[in-house]
Amino acid sequence: MAKKQNKKDISINQYQQGILALEELEWLLDSPRGRSLLSSLPKMIENLREINNYRGSVYVNRQNIRSLVGVLPEFFQNSNIFRTNADIEQFAREVLGVNIINFEKKSRTEIIGVIVCSVPNFEDSTFEVLGKYLSNIVDDEKKCSQVAKEKETTNFSWNDTISKLFK
Repeated sequence: MAKKQNKKDISINQYQQGILALEELEWLLDSPRGRSLLSSLPKMIENLREINNYRGSVYVNRQNIRSLVGVLPEFFQNSNIFRTNADIEQFAREVLGVNIINFEKKSRTEIIGVIVCSVPNFEDSTFEVLGKYLSNIVDDEKKCSQVAKEKETTNFSWNDTISKLFK
């Protein structure tokens, strides 16, 4: 009865191909070109790590952008917090640093669109923190009520209100 071949078993052909590949590698590394390659290998590895880290940070940044873009419209649609377009404009100006020209003449949807389209211009650190805070407010009815109540005070400040909510 023939022995069933295990996937881990290496055929003679594969073994010979592996030996040939190692011999070619040895020949390459022993040549002047190979020695040059070996001396630059640490720098190449460092560059690859930097590229990988950069790609990872771009991915995280993109995720933060998408998160903030996703939460802003829902946040602005809360009519208890944002009764008028002026309320949205105030938040955009004070918290996001977005000035909306002639907001009085724009619809609520247009104002929200201007703000959402400006998100890619924000600082990286703004995305993560602000996105988390706004998501928490949107998801928690108590926090929405607290914000609405705070807005009725005379010395209302968005930054102070958000700070109080997340101490």
